[in-house]
Amino acid sequence: MTVLIVGAGPAGLTLAAELGLAGLPCRILEQRSDRYPHSRAFALTPRCLEILDMRGEVDEFLSRGLRSHIISLGSKNRGIDMTRYIDGPHPYMLILPQVNTEEALETWALKRGTIIERNTEVIGIEPDADGVSVRVRGAQGEHTERADYLVGCDGSKSTVRRLLGLDFPGTPSQFSAIIADVKLRHIPDEQVFARHTERGMVAVMPFPDGHFRLMIQDHLRMQVPVSEPVTLDEIRRSAVEILGVDLGIHSPRWLNRFRSEQRLVERYRVGRVLLAGDAAHVHTPAGGQGLNLGIQDAVNLGWKLAATVQGWAPPGLLDTYDAELRPLAAKILRQTENVFRFNTARGPLLRAARWAVKQLLYLPYLQRGVVTEMAGTHMRYGKGAHPLIGRRLPQTDLTEATGERTSVFSLLAAGKPVFLDRSLDGQWASSAAAFWPDHLCSVHVRSAGRLPAAVLIRPDGHVGWASDAPDAPGLRAGLGRWLGEPSV
Repeated sequence: MTVLIVGAGPAGLTLAAELGLAGLPCRILEQRSDRYPHSRAFALTPRCLEILDMRGEVDEFLSRGLRSHIISLGSKNRGIDMTRYIDGPHPYMLILPQVNTEEALETWALKRGTIIERNTEVIGIEPDADGVSVRVRGAQGEHTERADYLVGCDGSKSTVRRLLGLDFPGTPSQFSAIIADVKLRHIPDEQVFARHTERGMVAVMPFPDGHFRLMIQDHLRMQVPVSEPVTLDEIRRSAVEILGVDLGIHSPRWLNRFRSEQRLVERYRVGRVLLAGDAAHVHTPAGGQGLNLGIQDAVNLGWKLAATVQGWAPPGLLDTYDAELRPLAAKILRQTENVFRFNTARGPLLRAARWAVKQLLYLPYLQRGVVTEMAGTHMRYGKGAHPLIGRRLPQTDLTEATGERTSVFSLLAAGKPVFLDRSLDGQWASSAAAFWPDHLCSVHVRSAGRLPAAVLIRPDGHVGWASDAPDAPGLRAGLGRWLGEPSV
């Protein structure tokens, strides 16, 4: 049984690592000969860091990046402290250029048995009821391969999406903006620096190697076509005229003019072909959500696809990928579009409204929503009878009935669903272990923080089922929704 992944970007690499963890190593077909050298994205959210922590991989990323606890609101030394609102071990954005993120993800995927075939292009697909025939052009010419499932993680211009004939509706921005990776002679005092003025906006983020990422929205230059090259003189002039001070910009490594798009594919699955990451959705850079949502796509899809291929998935499990992730992407598109419009607002009334909103955001009771939305910790996959169902479960220290200490993240490292039972005699853990001996980590715990009497944690860290007073029928139905029919 085989899965082919098209595209060795963040979503494809994460999905390959997840499938390998589930005992299903796969191949990635990548058109490029090498990794793209520049970084459009530059940060990992607290939720993505939690996901990497669940798999025991987060240290590799933390060692490469810079932690930023403050969300800038565009005023000197005033911002939102994320540590006040994140109930987890990573209450910060990790500033990490996309190229470094992909390096670490590739190391993880290779460790899980992934094979990456570069200079390999998909030129045709023919899905049917039993699998997918994939026409491939590579170093040895053209040939046809057969796979049980094909996943397109091949970016915003996805070949897989095009070959499926799926629409990618949305709108491009009316305005162009600039991103530049440069060095500075005059470094701002704030780690993450952002300012709005009548002329536009400049944001500055440090990279671990001493370069800085500049994002520039110059109202007098936002009608410039993206085909016009960016020059060092242009970004120097725009930065000075927006900020009123000289940052001493020099030594550019990458200068890029871009026009944001907001697009969402009409569906994430067509039979045995699925889409993830930018192949399914693209966003404005506001809030840094695109790459992070792609990683979350992959972690949501990975265990479901593995269960389906391996034959133990309950009916409809793979359909929950589209049902859970597409509405979430639509919501994030609306949010990032609103943030982009907020940041580019012109005219005295709109600027006054932006100033008023910023003042309101200094109120603590409004800050929590801003932080959790940006952090990704608010995401919920559906609802159920218990208020925890669908929510992500934060890192929680546990004491097993044997006295051994462990944690939720440690138990999730194997990539299996985890069932926690806090009953005195552990009867529910014993029953669950007997019902699903091969696909479930079932643990009788004595101490589990504020968790309910019984809880099923999906491999992606979200609660699949929970009960404060479990009974046998409820246990079988609640766990069976995600694990299939019991073996006894």
